[in-house]
Amino acid sequence: MRLMLKLREAPSRIWIALGGRSALAGHPRFGLKDFTLLERRDNVLAFGLTGRFWQLDFGLIPLATPEAFRTFLENGVAKLVMVYVVTPRGDGSVDLITKTHVHCPDRWSLFAFAPYWAAIRIGSGFIRRRILALVRRKIERSERAEIKAA
Repeated sequence: MRLMLKLREAPSRIWIALGGRSALAGHPRFGLKDFTLLERRDNVLAFGLTGRFWQLDFGLIPLATPEAFRTFLENGVAKLVMVYVVTPRGDGSVDLITKTHVHCPDRWSLFAFAPYWAAIRIGSGFIRRRILALVRRKIERSERAEIKAA
């Protein structure tokens, strides 16, 4: 996952090293800290991100609260929501479902976002699968530890 994120940031980091200006200068690597926590319940976790993701520096617009995220609307700026939902099954296991929704408020942002999404889609899917695999391993380790303790 770190490699994919480093690759995504590489053009902007190289530009900075060559003396160019970028919002990523002095900013730590992109991560969950850049998202706005929108909702947290027993079975749902949702994060939002706002920006011009197609720009070298992501064009992020930090929003501190869920309400600020919900009400934000600016042409040329996309909003992304990542949702994780845990759904119990009848056999005692659970499904962990992840969805990403993107809102482009105008044609310009849609036309800018579409090629960006086409370029990062494979990497994004890889990161998502890695996150789900990490969650699964953590749960399985926890279950094994509970069985040993019993």
